[in-house]
Amino acid sequence: MIKLNQHYTMSVTALGSFGEGVGRADASGFALFVRGALPGDLIETRVVKLHKNYGYGELIKIIEPSPCRVTSPCGISNRCGGCALMSLDYSAELRCKTEKVAAALRRVGGFRDMSVPDTIGMSEPLRYRNKASFHVVPDGRGCAAGFFSPDSHRVVPVDDCLAQRPEAGRALNIVKGFMTSRGITAYDRGRNFREHARSGLVKHVMVRCGFVTGDVMVCVVINGRSLPHARRLAEALASEIPGLKSLCVSKNTERSSVIMGNSYEVIWGEKFITDFVEDLEFEISPLSFFQVNPTQTKILYGLALEFARLRPDGMVIDAYCGTGTIALLMARRVKKVYGIEQSTEAVEDARRNAIRNKISNAEFLEGRAERLIYECTEKYGERPAVIVLDPPRAGCGAAALSAALEAAPERIVYVSCDPATLARDLKILCQTEKYRLERIQPVDCFPKTPHVECAAVMSRVER
Repeated sequence: MIKLNQHYTMSVTALGSFGEGVGRADASGFALFVRGALPGDLIETRVVKLHKNYGYGELIKIIEPSPCRVTSPCGISNRCGGCALMSLDYSAELRCKTEKVAAALRRVGGFRDMSVPDTIGMSEPLRYRNKASFHVVPDGRGCAAGFFSPDSHRVVPVDDCLAQRPEAGRALNIVKGFMTSRGITAYDRGRNFREHARSGLVKHVMVRCGFVTGDVMVCVVINGRSLPHARRLAEALASEIPGLKSLCVSKNTERSSVIMGNSYEVIWGEKFITDFVEDLEFEISPLSFFQVNPTQTKILYGLALEFARLRPDGMVIDAYCGTGTIALLMARRVKKVYGIEQSTEAVEDARRNAIRNKISNAEFLEGRAERLIYECTEKYGERPAVIVLDPPRAGCGAAALSAALEAAPERIVYVSCDPATLARDLKILCQTEKYRLERIQPVDCFPKTPHVECAAVMSRVER
């Protein structure tokens, strides 16, 4: 029997959902999850938490390192909660992600015979993110900024991050220097993130970069009414960052882990930056949703277009459409697209993006997917050729899946950032025997992390 605080020698055989190494601690097959361990490692671990069928261990020692273990290019990857797989060879990481998708399809979805192709990776799996959100905290010299360590709200300071564009690190260091020179305080979260009486002004620094345009936006999130000497900060940023297009301030005085406030003020420059997906140009504000890896997003959305097999006289419904990226890419290939989204801000962004790209056959509607899928079908007077589902990590609700089934499109294209909820929803869509899962393709949009995106397509079964 596995006991708390006892040490065990264990071979690591797989990766967990959050990048932990998984192994069996004894002959009973009891699973232990150990952060910092990798598949192929032989480790010594101490059990720190137990549940009925699994537990968590602390990595004490790597007895024999995995053949897939490499030297991390990041000096803080063992302390930062951002990139759990920096020490795993990238080809091995891609194999693990393919198996993660295949395992979810088998165990959650019941698709035992579905072949999963190799995950599509990147030629260079660093510097791929176009958005960075740094937490700012006080230190003995003024302020520091970085990311939370795993399972805590302790900030691990960084001056640069290898997942981010270099401009993000440069902008962060300019903001920190500005705060120190002007005596501007950092937000003090205290030891207890949720209960501490917070004080200090600057909470976060967010940097967004356009990969194609080179545009840079900096947004400082504050716990107060205004940022002193903000114009001076804009001058300092503009002199050091040639692509700077905007400096914004967002007020967020809430006691929560949410980064941005509900609105923002432009201190210098434009309200938004722009970037491209294929040849479509999109506005990106501090509050906009935009995929963080533009290189792989192009591949992922290209698969969605390929899977949809669009025809010029068809109608498409894009549920969970966000700021309209997939809907607008499809609109040029079909007669009509309806984009459905609950977020008011996202719908406004989508409508502006349609105007910017001179696309008139895409209509964006605010509301719940289950209601608007039905309304779009009634309004158009015929079944949609394709329904696209691109929900958040939690997946689609049962009502939305029912609405999609009732609309009876020729194909359902599902874009997902979580293999488990994807497999769950695919099972619901296919168990009626009205649809069959035709293809699935994992795409690595988040290298050096355990996350993986997928595009899948289901075809209607004709009887």
